[in-house]
Amino acid sequence: MDAVSGRDVAGLDPSVIHSRESLAEQLTILRLLARNPSYESLAVVGFPPRPPSGRRHPSHTRVRNWFIGAAVPNDDYALGRIVQHLADLAAKSSDLDPGRVVAGFRTGFERVDDARFRQRQRGALSANPLVLEKDRSTVADDARFRGHEGAIYTARFSPDGTELISAGADRTFRIWDIAVPHSPVATVIGHTDVVWSLAIHPDGTLLATTGDDGRTRLWDIARRDRPVHVATLAPQAHTVWSAAFRPDGLALATAGDDHRVHIWDLHDPSRPALTRTLAGHTGPVRAVVFHPGGRYLASTGRDRTVRLWDTANSTHLTTLEGQRGAIRTIAFSPDARLLAAGGDEATVQLWDTTDLHNPRPITSIQHSGIVRCVRFSPRGDLLATACAATPAVQLWRAGGQFAHVATLAHRAPIRSIDFRADGLFVATGGDEQRLRIWDLSEWT
Repeated sequence: MDAVSGRDVAGLDPSVIHSRESLAEQLTILRLLARNPSYESLAVVGFPPRPPSGRRHPSHTRVRNWFIGAAVPNDDYALGRIVQHLADLAAKSSDLDPGRVVAGFRTGFERVDDARFRQRQRGALSANPLVLEKDRSTVADDARFRGHEGAIYTARFSPDGTELISAGADRTFRIWDIAVPHSPVATVIGHTDVVWSLAIHPDGTLLATTGDDGRTRLWDIARRDRPVHVATLAPQAHTVWSAAFRPDGLALATAGDDHRVHIWDLHDPSRPALTRTLAGHTGPVRAVVFHPGGRYLASTGRDRTVRLWDTANSTHLTTLEGQRGAIRTIAFSPDARLLAAGGDEATVQLWDTTDLHNPRPITSIQHSGIVRCVRFSPRGDLLATACAATPAVQLWRAGGQFAHVATLAHRAPIRSIDFRADGLFVATGGDEQRLRIWDLSEWT
């Protein structure tokens, strides 16, 4: 069956599902599939329906390109029976609030690389059905991505986009299969105090975590259900706030309360070696990030500066000043032409970093409180920001005046933002002690 194009299967048109008039019934189909293990051989994806010409859906369904389909390889008759059965069940179900979160799940079928069906392959629908926030203004009260017993300070997608790893105030890091969001694949108490930062190696097999206990720990996560401690970098006397892998994965940068940035060689992750120390900050260093090219690095902290470095020779390139408060978060755009920084001044400052020796300020974005995180999308077309005063993530169109695009509303302030590698989804976590994944197809 080619479910995307809607061809008949065993005499049954799959439109029996996706042409139903009730949004609640259509979403119930996804709920039923997610709950029932007997359907684990199915692939299912859903997006809100396009309204008839001249009409608009209520605000909670304002997302484009709705489609639900199901596929079972090499068994057209079974597919037809299951599609009909799901349609019958949906007609009888009334327990779903259409504004709530919808869950999908992975299958072992041949991959389709884009959940919006840019690539269509026979016998499969979705590479990574995700938890999609359909209601942009209210929050579902469910159990997905819950488990942390405190604020989530950091969360990152795995490079292939199939998992999330989160960490925070409860001293744990948790690995989540986004297709099975009700419980983590693994929970590890890896520190004796708060975990502030985590970084995932570009090949997805190594994890670095840092925290208030002054430790930076490396973990082998090749087996997601059984992380193995590989090494602990030389402990510091105080908090290690941030860690970042170099794009080639052969080095790790860490920064913390000792006012320095440390560069570690990871050719043998079981024996990390300190190769360079970058000194210059006059206060704790809160964030560190590699330039996309890998040679350069940006760091920032309580001394209200952003410092740019050449890590090949430990050279300080320049210092960016002008903020009136501590800077907590920084990010390069994927093309390395922009640098964003935010902090206690309640603004996000943008610089043109085409010339790293002479960055040029281009604009700033005012917020209502301390800016906790900034993140560019992988394609560089969006900037996501969050501040302590507002329980929301703000999306901005990168470039020019950085026009506001959307607000992703939460119940509590957000501390972490991460885009999936394809830019179609963003994960958020913070004081509400749970993760959310948002569909960005309306804005990308």
